[in-house]
Amino acid sequence: MGLLCLTGSGVRQSDTEAFKWFKEAAERGYVKAQYQLGCMYHQGVGVKADLNEAFKWLKTAAFQGNAEAQEEVGEFYEAGAGVPRDLNEAFKWYKKAAEQGVDKAMISVSSMYLAGEGTEQNEAEAVRRLKAVPKDSELRPLADQLLEAIEAANSGK
Repeated sequence: MGLLCLTGSGVRQSDTEAFKWFKEAAERGYVKAQYQLGCMYHQGVGVKADLNEAFKWLKTAAFQGNAEAQEEVGEFYEAGAGVPRDLNEAFKWYKKAAEQGVDKAMISVSSMYLAGEGTEQNEAEAVRRLKAVPKDSELRPLADQLLEAIEAANSGK
């Protein structure tokens, strides 16, 4: 019902009503609702933006294996948004999401391997992960640009 209210599909569109439905489902343990509720708190949709509540719900969903939530938790830790900045934690959560095929997390993990942030520097692993970004992904051009930059940097050595 929350999704229907959020999108206005067959019912009157209402962010506030959607928030109520997602909150009820999240409190009952529904993982997708926990993720959506975290996003709503983060973006201030249907509720006043609250990074602490956003992080709480996103991390709850992430611990239950929701890949999108894992990627978001990684972003929170990398940026220090609502939590202390912790690149090791960011890398851990990005890696979990990347292993489930979240393209954005695949790019983040690769970048962290390249820079040695949150993990030991490992160019070969960064390249392997960039090559794994699906060809039909909207982030494929970015992966290709990063691969070209790595190749160019290595050809000058």
